[in-house]
Amino acid sequence: MVLRFDSTLGAAFCGFAGSSILYGVLCAQVYAYFQRYVLDRPFYKFLVLLIWTLETFHQALVAYTVYYYSITNFTRPTALLFPVWTLLIQVTVGALISVIVKGIFAMRVWRFSNHNIPLTILIGVLILAQFGLALAFTVESFTVKFFGDIGRLKPLTTLTLTTSVAADIIIAGSLIWFLHHLRSAHAPNTLVNGLIRYSVETGGMTSVCGLCTLIFFDVMPLTFAYLAFYFVLSKLYSNSLLVTLNTRLLVRGRGTDRERGTNPDFTIIHTTTTTTTTTHPRIELNQLQSNQEHNIYETKEPAFTTTTPSHITSPRMEKPPYTSEW
Repeated sequence: MVLRFDSTLGAAFCGFAGSSILYGVLCAQVYAYFQRYVLDRPFYKFLVLLIWTLETFHQALVAYTVYYYSITNFTRPTALLFPVWTLLIQVTVGALISVIVKGIFAMRVWRFSNHNIPLTILIGVLILAQFGLALAFTVESFTVKFFGDIGRLKPLTTLTLTTSVAADIIIAGSLIWFLHHLRSAHAPNTLVNGLIRYSVETGGMTSVCGLCTLIFFDVMPLTFAYLAFYFVLSKLYSNSLLVTLNTRLLVRGRGTDRERGTNPDFTIIHTTTTTTTTTHPRIELNQLQSNQEHNIYETKEPAFTTTTPSHITSPRMEKPPYTSEW
């Protein structure tokens, strides 16, 4: 095996640099989340803290790996022939992060698809299979003492990355499909167009990065080129989740996907009567005492309800509102 620093240390350094940038973006998003959604549900707060903790641990593993090969063994380049333990552990940590994020997006597919059981089960099986395969890869990789023998793990690695990419594509495609039908039938175009755009961007980036990891591992298994993509893959998942949480509508310190003025109960399609609601544009501040108690400014939007006579009711007024909420 011929050592080339460009395809080993150079590739690992590029991956570490990209991972560090995305980790900084993630930290900024976590800070913005807790500043903006101060009264959000405890589940989401715990989820954000869990993702940030796992990403911090993953970033520390990646940093130690690069430090070990480039600094600790600066005068011993043959160390590049042997895998370090942090390099192997970070595979499972990254897979755990992607499984959590995909699980959250699978919940969105479940809701937007009006509880499509077969589709949700398919996504769940792919997610669990990916994590199980990644865990098996980590266990088997500890038996590999030399990078030249990593080729015997190629079938397991290929299967792991394939299930990951397949889950990304199915989740993104399902969200786009069901959101498109909501837009054409019941939902406000501005809201659904934004959700479709985020689904394409997040699903596309993670799918492309995972596919690049798979290709480079199969084509160049004796280099670190595939690590450059895998180091940043988990950060893409985490940032996609935080972007989704931080772009929700802010209502009294909590986040929601629904349009302002719609029914707060979660329903994908909600049937209503011919009564229309007009939202008054004036925004009033609550009493100062209440603001000091909750440490936030809440807004009230008084609504005036007018009943439209049945003989002039138009089909446009009978359209049920879009009321999706996380």
